[in-house]
Amino acid sequence: MRIRCVWISLMAGLAICGCASKAETYVPTTDGSVQIYLVRHARAYRNEPHPPGMTAEQLDSLTPHGLEQAKDAADLLVKKHVTTVIASPTHRTTQTAEIIAAALHLPEPTSDPAFGPMPEGEAPAEALGRAMAGLRDLATRHANGAIVIVTHGDICPLLIGEARGTALEKRMTVETIEPGSVTHLIWVNGRLKLAP
Repeated sequence: MRIRCVWISLMAGLAICGCASKAETYVPTTDGSVQIYLVRHARAYRNEPHPPGMTAEQLDSLTPHGLEQAKDAADLLVKKHVTTVIASPTHRTTQTAEIIAAALHLPEPTSDPAFGPMPEGEAPAEALGRAMAGLRDLATRHANGAIVIVTHGDICPLLIGEARGTALEKRMTVETIEPGSVTHLIWVNGRLKLAP
């Protein structure tokens, strides 16, 4: 009897001090918003000094460090209730996205040129326009859901700056992020916002 009383007292104390653990409950949104996890592809050979004679496909592949960065990004996304992974149609983004999708037990990533890198001669406003159009299309298909978009070091600053309200001409210097980084954005009421 004394043991039972001590156990009850201990549990009551844990509940009062907030130490008793509770299972996390997932409550999906109902306002049509979309949770967007924007990922800059992990480091590829083309991003750093590399051995001579590498083929274009090899240069566009992740380095050993890049593979670890992609796994780290996947670890951050495990409990985010993601249902879809989208990638720019380059090998380095697809490779990053495949690692994330596998870790989340999701189908193969979907390729979307809206989030491809800026080709020579494309103005930032044009690149932002196509990326925002891609987001609007995804928002109609994934309302109240969560998605991952793996893209590039030029597209990420444009979208993050859009969410933050940074002037377009400053985004490439103010909003840069490291390879493998994950940024949580929210699409709500037709606008892009930073997650709180």
